[in-house]
Amino acid sequence: MKIGIVTFSSRHKGDVNLVEAYQLAKKAREMGHEATVYQSRYFSFSFDQKESALYYKGRPFDKSKIDIAISRASIYKDVAERLSVLREFEIMGIPILNNYKSVLWAKNKFHTFQHLAAKGLPLIKTVLLSHSDYINFAVKKLGGFPLVVKAASGVEGKGVTIFESERSFRSGIELILKDEDRMDNILLQEYVEAGGIDYRVFVVGDKVVGQMKRSAKEGDFRANISQGGKGEKADLSDEVRQIAIDATKALGLDISGVDILLAKNGPLICEVNSSPGLKISRITSTDIEREIVKMAEKKCQNHAQKDNSKIK
Repeated sequence: MKIGIVTFSSRHKGDVNLVEAYQLAKKAREMGHEATVYQSRYFSFSFDQKESALYYKGRPFDKSKIDIAISRASIYKDVAERLSVLREFEIMGIPILNNYKSVLWAKNKFHTFQHLAAKGLPLIKTVLLSHSDYINFAVKKLGGFPLVVKAASGVEGKGVTIFESERSFRSGIELILKDEDRMDNILLQEYVEAGGIDYRVFVVGDKVVGQMKRSAKEGDFRANISQGGKGEKADLSDEVRQIAIDATKALGLDISGVDILLAKNGPLICEVNSSPGLKISRITSTDIEREIVKMAEKKCQNHAQKDNSKIK
């Protein structure tokens, strides 16, 4: 099987997303497959009345080089445009682990919460705010302070702030929302006391393949490993694992990292990551890369069977 791993990494050679893409490619080769890492910034497009065409490093992209693609899109700016390569793969008939639409949904927290709420999944109480005139409504809806503010699109705990009082909150929010032309949408969430601890549940297909407890560094409430948090292996309940699986399915993802808080009233989903980091493999001593490649094998086989049935 020929696997293409599409990474949306930066130009820096030490970029963790690029490193993890090669890590995944290495595992695929160990399992007997061909694997190539493609960096999204090297793709180009051309369009005319007859067709659209895809190029890689200035040369026509040969779709026969890939049986299946694995997307690793750790991005939060110009998301729809940068994900266009995934959509072009779909047009070309190449199956993808984490397709264009599912990644697009997961990259926007507002879209994510829309889909999760529609499925009745347990969420942190959230308000989308676009105008400072409705601050009072948002605060009342969330039950007062403290409040957590998040950018609608963000990764690795970036763009997340906690406001302890109305005074600091009003000055901060009015600054964010002052540009009426830009109208930045932000998410306000109730602050759930969990001792600076959350849980990352790594889902591949319809099963949990990794579970990690994350603890925030001293003085911070964000438990993200990328923000200095510490991780350790966890053993979560069947209920929590099923919530993570259901959240993954709700967004149409094949691979996800679901972040969950264990609140007093039960588990609550914080976020669903469509390109979860692979550090969890080392921290929990689990071979998650192998599980991802096995999922690629399964999806590629199902895709081939569908094509054969069409021919018949």
